[in-house]
Amino acid sequence: MQFDKAQIRIRPRTSIEAIDLGVLIARRYWWRLVAGWLVVAVPIFVVTWFVPNTVLAFLMLWWFKPLYERIPMMTVASSIFDEHAHWSTMRRNLIAPDCLLWLTFFRFFPGRSTLTPIAALEDHALGSGRVSNRRSLIKENTQGAYLGLHSLGLLFEIAIVLFILLMALWLLSPVETDPAIALEIALQELLSFLLASFWGPKIVLTALFVAFACVAPFYVCCGFALYLNRRVELEGWDLDLEFQRLVRRIAPLLGVVLIAMYCMPSDAQESLTSQLEQDRNSVAAEIDDVVLSERISKTEMRNKAQEERVDSSRTTNIALAMFLRTLFWTLLIAVILWLVIKIVLSDYIRQAFARKSKKEVAVQQRFPNLKRKLILPDDVVSAASDAWRDGQFRNAMSLLYRGSLYTLITTHKCDINPSDTEASCMRAVRQTAPALSEAFDHIASSWQQLAYARLPVSESDFHALRRIYTEKFNLNA
Repeated sequence: MQFDKAQIRIRPRTSIEAIDLGVLIARRYWWRLVAGWLVVAVPIFVVTWFVPNTVLAFLMLWWFKPLYERIPMMTVASSIFDEHAHWSTMRRNLIAPDCLLWLTFFRFFPGRSTLTPIAALEDHALGSGRVSNRRSLIKENTQGAYLGLHSLGLLFEIAIVLFILLMALWLLSPVETDPAIALEIALQELLSFLLASFWGPKIVLTALFVAFACVAPFYVCCGFALYLNRRVELEGWDLDLEFQRLVRRIAPLLGVVLIAMYCMPSDAQESLTSQLEQDRNSVAAEIDDVVLSERISKTEMRNKAQEERVDSSRTTNIALAMFLRTLFWTLLIAVILWLVIKIVLSDYIRQAFARKSKKEVAVQQRFPNLKRKLILPDDVVSAASDAWRDGQFRNAMSLLYRGSLYTLITTHKCDINPSDTEASCMRAVRQTAPALSEAFDHIASSWQQLAYARLPVSESDFHALRRIYTEKFNLNA
């Protein structure tokens, strides 16, 4: 790396400043970094689609993350130092022994993006035997920073996956019902789709892949910035650059001085030479006096091991502080999510994952709030006809479906919850009221056709459904 050609300002930075620099680098080269990441990630992602075991597919996609980050790391290094990265070099980097090490022994090590550049960029100069020593040197004073960076990247990946799933949940939510009921219905539909269907795990796998792709450029660049910052501290790149600038600035003056000395008269040159000789002798005499005098009489013993322990203790304290701060924010987010689930989704979670101690619940206890929960008018048939006449076809079909549920629960004692899916309701009707099964199946399937498949219901079909509702489910008839 030719640090004199760096596209960034070379100077010592704090860990937070280095991470901030990494974010700026990732924003500047984001598309190039994502393209390099996809070169390796896409083939493995395609392979995971054909893995029958869902857990194994998730694990496989996650396990090879160190392999995905090799090309982006080489890309950002070449971009910062104005070098051309050859594909042959990148291919060799993918099969390097250090890569195998990160896929096995160091797979769970959080400082991957900070320590990977050591072997990838310095191995030709260090030799394999000194790479481990170099890692120990780079890790000093950066452990807390890369631990916090790794934890933050993990939280962002989780947030992106949850955002994608919540968007799918929002798309599945019906718009005519109460928001709480709509959320319960959509969540149940989403969970049943993700867990029971073939495409559910594939969607989660794709969401995970998208989250990895979004976070990877920032994770690689921030870790690389920490690595560069540590090298600046150890090797004094900033001082070297300042000396180079100083030499370039005084080089023309040095030529002028040499020419002036050449043009001086011989007497002046001799006097200048004698003066320099006298100065040299006087300086040598002063050095001898200092060495031979008693002024240097104090011997200081420095305990190197103790200094190393102090530095190690300071580094450990910083790492512990970063870890505790990350743990605090993680727990805070977990508590907020728990409160949301407890307040908004507690009823559904209890019904979906916990078996009721009493199978039969007194239906009459649910009657007072059932009509309000289903948002039903007093005359369902008239309201549905008015909605159909006004062009609100979805609302009209929803009224017939919800009115059928109300009649089945209150009159025929069907064990149905208003948040159950259409398929669950049809199964319950077949078991409890088989005489009404065909009529309810007709209404429920027509509602599904309009609400989810976006297929219109003809006017003749609606009149037939309204007649079926009037005969079988209308309590006001």
